[in-house]
Amino acid sequence: LEYAEVFDNLYGTSKSQVQKELDAGQHVLLEIDWQGAQQIRQAWPDCVSVFILPPSLPELERRLRTRATDSEKVIQRRLRDAISDIGHWPEFDHVILNDNLKQALQDLKHVVAGISEQTRTDNPDQIDLIHRCGFSTAARLADSEEE
Repeated sequence: LEYAEVFDNLYGTSKSQVQKELDAGQHVLLEIDWQGAQQIRQAWPDCVSVFILPPSLPELERRLRTRATDSEKVIQRRLRDAISDIGHWPEFDHVILNDNLKQALQDLKHVVAGISEQTRTDNPDQIDLIHRCGFSTAARLADSEEE
């Protein structure tokens, strides 16, 4: 269904397994990067996509260092890639700020239940929150101006 090379590893999702779960009436949650999400949206245009955003780049760096699982070189590459990846948040239907695990989980449950307007990427309050966290909204604003 989708695959991508991330940090020199290939990751993918089995289309038959996803279809089996959907046929059984189950919601399917995929933990994939923005490249995989693009491929999923092409295959299933009615899917709902969620971008999980760190509270800030300094907090992301702190979390990576606290894990103590990666070398300095890997941490620097992850941070560099994160800056690029975060720029794709406007392509998603929802964005959830992962600054409080309980709240982030509740927000995700609301998205799955189909009752969340608050986390939509076209919600002005959500755009303001993203801006206050230090992330660019230029891509979203450019999209809005073209419409």
